[in-house]
Amino acid sequence: MSSPVPSTTATQLPLLKLGTVLSKGDESPDAPFFLEEDREENAESFEVKADQIATGRTCVIGSSGSGKSYTVAVICEELCKNKVPFVIVDVEGEYSGLKEKYEVIWLGDDENCDLRWKNKVDLKQLAKFAPDCPPIVFDLSETYRPREKVNEFLIELYREISRRRTPYLVILEEADRFSPQVGDRLPIFDEIARRGRKRGVGLMLCTQRPSLVDKNILSQCSNQLIGKLVIKNDLNSVAQFFAGRGPPNQLTGLSPGEFFALGGMAPQPEKVKIRPRETRHGGITPKLNPTTMQASVEKMLQAIQTGGALQTELVQPDEGEEDLKPEILAPREKEMPPTIMKVEEVRAIVVPKEELETEIAASVMEETSLEPEEKEEDGFSESMEENVEEPFAVNPMIDNDPSKIPGLAPSIQPEAVPGLVKLVKTYKLFGKKENVTNVALVFRPIIEVGVRIRSGVLRKKFDTKFFLLDGMTGKLAEVSDRLTVRRGTEKLLLLSEGQIEVLKALLPDRDLSLIEVAGAAKKESEETRRFLKGLEDRRLVRSTKLGRAKAYRRLLDIPRIELFPQPLLRLNELNPSDGFKLSKLKIKEAQVREVVKGLWEGADVDSFRQIYYPVYVAEIILEGRTRHVWLDGRTGQEIEI
Repeated sequence: MSSPVPSTTATQLPLLKLGTVLSKGDESPDAPFFLEEDREENAESFEVKADQIATGRTCVIGSSGSGKSYTVAVICEELCKNKVPFVIVDVEGEYSGLKEKYEVIWLGDDENCDLRWKNKVDLKQLAKFAPDCPPIVFDLSETYRPREKVNEFLIELYREISRRRTPYLVILEEADRFSPQVGDRLPIFDEIARRGRKRGVGLMLCTQRPSLVDKNILSQCSNQLIGKLVIKNDLNSVAQFFAGRGPPNQLTGLSPGEFFALGGMAPQPEKVKIRPRETRHGGITPKLNPTTMQASVEKMLQAIQTGGALQTELVQPDEGEEDLKPEILAPREKEMPPTIMKVEEVRAIVVPKEELETEIAASVMEETSLEPEEKEEDGFSESMEENVEEPFAVNPMIDNDPSKIPGLAPSIQPEAVPGLVKLVKTYKLFGKKENVTNVALVFRPIIEVGVRIRSGVLRKKFDTKFFLLDGMTGKLAEVSDRLTVRRGTEKLLLLSEGQIEVLKALLPDRDLSLIEVAGAAKKESEETRRFLKGLEDRRLVRSTKLGRAKAYRRLLDIPRIELFPQPLLRLNELNPSDGFKLSKLKIKEAQVREVVKGLWEGADVDSFRQIYYPVYVAEIILEGRTRHVWLDGRTGQEIEI
């Protein structure tokens, strides 16, 4: 009796057809990793379920030249075919070619982009509509402050997907730049990796250097595509994926486009070859141009000294040599599901009709925001919404009268700024020189905090003393001959009074038990344990197992804040009608109050005054590359923000 043939239904899950299987691994731990010879004839197709990628945790790893980005592009093509919504964080501008065949939204600086950074793109609005619109290529290759843009977009996207509970994939190229093992991480990626799956948010990490990626995130990738690796640290970092055997010897000799498929991508390890890409690759390594330089050294030196152009002669190809031309791409797919918005509709929503500021002002507006504070119940912050607001705008809430803004007036005129900037050349002795293309006067918020604190030898009387904070970053600020901003308090602004008191009780060079910390902080053990867990989650405290117990050590220096007896004097009343811009204050008084109460016993905030300091921002361009320099508006000296 024959068994019934299963019927194919419309609800069958789509498959991503990524390439072919060259060989399969052996499950015996004593056998070589791959026993079969590589064969492409009659090879089995390498296919992966779309939902496994869309909501799973995937890593694509391979050294430079291994075909990593090429492989990611093939995955993106398959996602486009199967109408799987995604955003790819494109650091090097490698994925713009997707638009030549598929309906995608290209956000970048190229003149052909659907959305351009030089216009004021509402990233929060774009994130809210992302589940309804075509895939997004988030091109950061030429933009200013890319980390802040990614952070703002993904925080709002995560919130929107959490509300809807619908599948959406985040693809992160150069993952070591956003979630490094050592250095500042964007906490939103840790949140997505740990809790995003049950909300519908998938994550794909792509990197050439897995040893530099946060191990907590990398270890959660249950789907792995691992290409050629040669550096020992990188080989060791992927050993965890090879079932206790360690990485096979074949890993160092893989050809471009060959990968080991592991984890959820294959029931047993497989060696696969990725299919050819259908769209143009935007990050192809430049080839040698068929040109010859002037044969005469004298002519070259003459051209350099006179500023003339060096003429080059094209080398004619040999007779019969074929002219290499790109393949003709297939026509763009026009049909989209009814629930998916068109690119034109999205552009109309997220881009205002008028440009808000010049390109230099838009660049200055992208200031670094404070890291979000997590809720204890699910680790995600409602305060994130406050930190991704427009970071640069006129603040009308100054004594309810915007015509009276306390601050310091600039002493330097805008026309004098180009002469104060230190410009460099392409070469030390000759070459092109940088050019100052734009200058903007920006008034930066400085917070003058008055602390009501006990003073005197016997500490019997109260007095008010002052210190300054940068109103955008939360760092300590000093105003003497110029504005100085230094680290110290910005991480404390994310903590509660109790967490700061526990942090003070810890030592940076010796482990303390829970009982010792609770005693020094004068708190109950259970309360101290809760505070320590929050600090450890923020990587401000580390713990070490001592038998059944834990010992703790502080990983942050407690800042020494000098309190001054007098507030800042000789302020002016600034007039916004003069055309300058006011950076928007990001620091809340409630945050500062927690810091003050945690650092000084019995103290509290007595005053919280917002003043403005003049800063010139100069845009400098050389050979298409742009950088920005900040100068003190009173002295003309360069300052570090």
